[in-house]
Amino acid sequence: MATSSDDVPELIKDHTYTISTLWADINNIGIHSIFNLPKLLEVSGKANQIYNIRLDLLWAQVNLVRKYFIEPRRTMDAVTIGKVINDVHLFSQQMLHYVEKLDVVTNNTTRSLVYNTIMSELKARSQLINMSLTNFDDMKLAYISGVPVINDSVIMSFGIDTDTEIAWSLIPKKLLHTAMNRSMEMSRMEQLVIDSVQQLRDIFTDMMDVITLTYETRSPVLESIKDTLVKFKSLCENYFVASQVLFAETVEWPLVELNSQKENLQSAKHACDKLFKVTSETLSGVIDLVTETNKVSVHFYSRLSTNISSYLVSVNTTSKFVLADLMLGRESEAASIQLQLFNNELVDYLFELNSGLNGISSCLAENARAVSEDESIHKAFEKKSQEHGVSLENITQLISIDIVKLCNVVSNVREMKSINDHLLKLVSSLRDDLTEFKSQVNMDLSFYR
Repeated sequence: MATSSDDVPELIKDHTYTISTLWADINNIGIHSIFNLPKLLEVSGKANQIYNIRLDLLWAQVNLVRKYFIEPRRTMDAVTIGKVINDVHLFSQQMLHYVEKLDVVTNNTTRSLVYNTIMSELKARSQLINMSLTNFDDMKLAYISGVPVINDSVIMSFGIDTDTEIAWSLIPKKLLHTAMNRSMEMSRMEQLVIDSVQQLRDIFTDMMDVITLTYETRSPVLESIKDTLVKFKSLCENYFVASQVLFAETVEWPLVELNSQKENLQSAKHACDKLFKVTSETLSGVIDLVTETNKVSVHFYSRLSTNISSYLVSVNTTSKFVLADLMLGRESEAASIQLQLFNNELVDYLFELNSGLNGISSCLAENARAVSEDESIHKAFEKKSQEHGVSLENITQLISIDIVKLCNVVSNVREMKSINDHLLKLVSSLRDDLTEFKSQVNMDLSFYR
């Protein structure tokens, strides 16, 4: 039975080209997704290069701060006030022994020898105390200015292949300056340390005055010195506690902060690497999904396209029955189920890609921002990054380009999802139309019988 072209469903008329090419479009985008994997790896490689350069520079800064700021402070303390504090008990015993002899010895030569020995010990310790105050001022100035107290003509670069000027520029001056001005509590602690040192100096001055007086007048002084030495021990303990807190929270704080930054950067790099790995696996999953779906669907959609074309050439009931039998048969049902599963998995993959690529974009942007904002690494970063085609001038631009590449990956999959939605809708509508057609034909046949 022939039919006119007016009987051809508008759905078939309007979407003949679409239904015959949609699955091919999905396959083409799936194949194109394969080429997104190298883009993803390229972006991942560049991000790793920047992370590794930053980690190298942080490692160098840690060692610069340790060698040129923290170790000098420890050394200066060890050879000055450290000597006074560490042998406080031995010094007190010796001093009591000498003063006791000074009180009881009558021979002038012996008394003079004892007196000179005592004064020599007291003057030596007094000089160490004065040196420690000077060193304290020098170290504070070094931190505020970012200029080490060690005057090396050639600075160690700690594995950074660069010249002296660039190595010096790596010193984190802002961090060092901040260390000396962190809080009012530390300012009070600093004053407490200085007061303790000055009181120690005053004790030695007082003891020298008392010893000189007793030497000249032969008046007993042992009990007075005992009281003074008790106060001396107490001041040493006060200084030790206060200085430990102060130096930990100021002088050594930059090292703690840099190590913390290094740990955070390593964690960020690990998180970014993981995001790249998961996103790459997701993209591979999309490619595998298209391949597996294709095995089931490609034959059906090829036959469907052929039958639609045949129907449009003849436009008769027989050809439409053939089309209906194909569209309403088991093969069509299996292909439709596969298409719906394909759609559902695409939704999941699209969500995972969006989540992963948004996370990666944040990593890239944060990486670029951190480099731009840390002035202390600018010169060294410029030098180290040249071999990778990255510079301070173009890093933001390159990162933006990388983010666009990542967005294109999502756009491809989103386009695939859109086409698949269209195909699902079209197949569903065509099935409804052909179901109604067969139902009507069956009713007509029943009527004629």
